[in-house]
This record gives sequence, C-alpha cells and structure tokens, in this order.
Amino acid sequence: TLAIGSAVALVGLGVAAALSPVPFVAGAVLVAASFVVVDGVGVVLVPIEDRVASPWVERARRRLDAVSPSVVAITGSFGKTSTKHHLAELLAGSTTVVPTPRSFNNRAGLARAINEHLVDDTKVFIAEMGSYGPGEIRSMCEWCRPDVAVLTSIGPVHLERFGTIERIVAAKAEITDGASTVVCNVDDERLSALADSLRAAGRAVLTAGSKHADADVRVEVVAERWRVVVRGETVLVTSPIPGIHATNLACALAAGVALGFDVHALAARI
Repeated sequence: TLAIGSAVALVGLGVAAALSPVPFVAGAVLVAASFVVVDGVGVVLVPIEDRVASPWVERARRRLDAVSPSVVAITGSFGKTSTKHHLAELLAGSTTVVPTPRSFNNRAGLARAINEHLVDDTKVFIAEMGSYGPGEIRSMCEWCRPDVAVLTSIGPVHLERFGTIERIVAAKAEITDGASTVVCNVDDERLSALADSLRAAGRAVLTAGSKHADADVRVEVVAERWRVVVRGETVLVTSPIPGIHATNLACALAAGVALGFDVHALAARI
C-alpha cells in the first residue's frame, strides 16, 4: 500500500515536472517532494498498520504470558542487533534463549518473532526494539514488558523525525519504564548521564563499557588483550575477537549478570 500510494503521487509529480517550462527546477522539486510523499503516505497508513497488526500483537502478548520467560529488551541508535546476538551466545550455554531474528524491532516484527519463534521452554527472550518516534518503544513495552532493559548508544539516527538528540535520548529511555534492572553503556556520555539520573531515582542500574574506568562491567583493551572486569574483579583475559566491538560485548555481559547468571560461566562463553 505504501509503494502504490507513493508511486501514484510520484507519477503525478513526474508528469508535472515533465510539463514544466523549467525542467531542471521542476526535477529538483520532484526529488525533494519524493521524500515528503513517502513519509506522508507512511504517516497516513500508521492507523491502518496498527489495526492490521493488533490481532497478532494480542496473540503475542498471550504467548508471552503463557511461556513467561525473562525478557531482555535492547535499544540504541547503534549496536542493538550485535548486542542481542552476543547476549544470546553468552546465555546459550546455560539456558534456553530466543532472540528476535534479524532486525525485527518494530511492533509488528516483535509480535511476529514471538508468535513464530517463542518455544514452550524458553527461559530468556531477547527483544530488539527500534524507534522512529516518541512513544513507540513505550507502546511495545506495555505488552512485551522487560525485566532487563539495555541501552547501547545514542546517535543522530532518524534525527529528521525526532528533531533533537535530546528527544532521541528520551525516546530510547522509554525502554527503562518498569524494568527491574537497566544496563547503560556509559562510554556514551548521554547514557552515562541517564544512568546517574536513574540511580538517583532509586533504580537498579548496571553500567557497561570498554573505556569508562568506573563501569560495573568492562571489556578493556589492554596491551592488545581484552580484560573482562565485573564489579572490580578480573574474570577473563583473552585475545580480542575480530569484528566484535568490546562495548557491545560489555553490554551483553552486563545483561547476563543482571539476569542472575554466573559471571564466570558467561565469560567462558566469550
């Protein structure tokens, strides 16, 4: 529907551009207008998409209630998919864990992941949550309630929709509502500030990172080696793994600790 609606509108704009006495200017206007058209059609279709997805969301909510796994919800401008997969690998040696596949991180995708992949003996469900606007993550957390919330990073992704970085922080922070423990990547100064404010409000917070010296869970790069430190204790020293970002790994490890798993067993899976 989005493609058809956008195509019809763009064909009309194209015809108008072709008939224009100043083709170059008309072409530039057409290119600029195309972005507005696609976004506009998307906005118009939101209520329709919500209505179509609602039965599947309700089915997913009932499925979660029936299986009753611990839920880890992960969000961030960057690193959420990698952190999700790292956590699944760390937990796989100790329990039955199901992560959302690929980047199924919106309302419909999350419901589909639960309905198609959540097996009866799932002990931990890892939900990646994306956000294109305020309120989207809060809406998902209303029926997919996280026990542990993880925030990996803040950056200017979808800034055209949010307007400011501060609004992005606020939208991502919706994932912390109701979570028993919040994991924050304190290498990111905005998430470090969020961690401080959550702790000041009496919330349980685990900080993670690769550079912040005071992080509860750190994967430090020291003399071309990784040193894994949890609450001041060095639990592993190993060679870096090519392609793995130390900060994302630290966030995943912190989530496992927040769930109550033995840190040495988790570190052995690295």
